[in-house]
Amino acid sequence: MYHETPDKTARPVKIKEIAVNFNGGKLTSDAGAVLFRQLDQKLQLTERINTLIHDPRDPFFTVHQQRDLIAQRIFSIAPGYEDVNDHQPLRHDPALLAAVKNTTDENQPPGSAPTLSRFENRIKEQQLMMFADRTSCHKVFAKK
Repeated sequence: MYHETPDKTARPVKIKEIAVNFNGGKLTSDAGAVLFRQLDQKLQLTERINTLIHDPRDPFFTVHQQRDLIAQRIFSIAPGYEDVNDHQPLRHDPALLAAVKNTTDENQPPGSAPTLSRFENRIKEQQLMMFADRTSCHKVFAKK
């Protein structure tokens, strides 16, 4: 049962102007990505995976480091964005940007969906098997 007890020290609230708009600024619903980065810094998972996958790209023409693409995929799969197409809107998510690139500068967005797709499709079955051997997985199935 609820009883209201009047407070004799309470003063009337001054009326203030309230502005309502839908310009929420930069928002995220997946702030957990930043926690994935912290966990990855301890486990070095993305760095270890990066050493196992050959990067044939010319560094002069490379915009997104391979390690960043690996982190982007892992940090987006963990909260449930397993489809590469999800990355078109996710490229502008401030939490994912902070987790992958350690910045909130929108001029350095993570990889696009086509970039991630090219990255995933260039990984060879031999590299997956080497990764499986080094991480004590039993079987890995690759697309042929």
